[in-house]
Amino acid sequence: MKIDRAWIRVLSNNWTAIFGFFFIVIALIWIVSHPPKSWLEKLLSGLPMEIGFALVIAWVVASIVEVKAREEYDQYTQRQAQVMSQNVFRYLYNVNFPRSAFQVLEDFVFREPIIKTYQKLDYELLAPIDQSGWIKMRCEFDYALKNVSDRTIKHDIKFYYSEVSGFDAPKYDGCGLQSLVIDDQTIPHEDFSKYDHAAPDAVGQHKFRVPRDFAPGKEVRVRATYVQVKRVTDNDLFQSSSICENLELKMRYDPMVYKLFIEPVHPANKFDADFGPNGADCCRTVRIDQTLLPKNGLFIWWNPIDAQET
Repeated sequence: MKIDRAWIRVLSNNWTAIFGFFFIVIALIWIVSHPPKSWLEKLLSGLPMEIGFALVIAWVVASIVEVKAREEYDQYTQRQAQVMSQNVFRYLYNVNFPRSAFQVLEDFVFREPIIKTYQKLDYELLAPIDQSGWIKMRCEFDYALKNVSDRTIKHDIKFYYSEVSGFDAPKYDGCGLQSLVIDDQTIPHEDFSKYDHAAPDAVGQHKFRVPRDFAPGKEVRVRATYVQVKRVTDNDLFQSSSICENLELKMRYDPMVYKLFIEPVHPANKFDADFGPNGADCCRTVRIDQTLLPKNGLFIWWNPIDAQET
């Protein structure tokens, strides 16, 4: 079957030369076997040969033109490739980005094989514990990581919660990581310390790291709940660790106790949805439907309402 197809390609590309040589051979055989005597016989015997030569000449000219055109096209594509290799953005968008800008995109966007298909946050500012100026903040993370490459990737599932340091840091029960579910598998509490020790803490951050293998196209859902200590006047910054297709925050708080402010950390500088607080749980919901790059997210801050304002 492959041979037949190869012959078909040969015949279709060289049919003019084949017919040309055919006419020439037939004319020569006829002249040799039947020498023309009259001018009419000479005309009839010479006509196939002339047609054959015309077809062969046409095939030669077409082949030369095709080779020349291919060489010119190859040179053109090489020049365009050189232009693109120097600055792809200038080629596509007529902007002359410096190489360093492209390097950042290449390192942190194009070469990152793991993305988040969604990210949901559910935060709650709890009532003040006492008159010391500290409160508890409950946080729930729900997101999915997906390997968008064509190879198996070893990737660390990482998250952290804020940790107060200093001499006046309060010591309250019920704080820290409360639950962790990865790919519908509940992680036992006794394993928390293993993932805690796998990630060195930073100032003000208590970190966790869970290594996982991601097959091509594999998507893993991660759900984590923790409680952290905050001041009654404080803030919290969420930044996505990778590309994220969308982000939603539900912020539950008592609007009679706190003033709350939320700002997007995103080039668009706006939320695609922002409503509340409403409902029995006094929940404000904000959403970013546009893709977030690494370190994009949102910034939250609050302060207690003065008694004179109520």
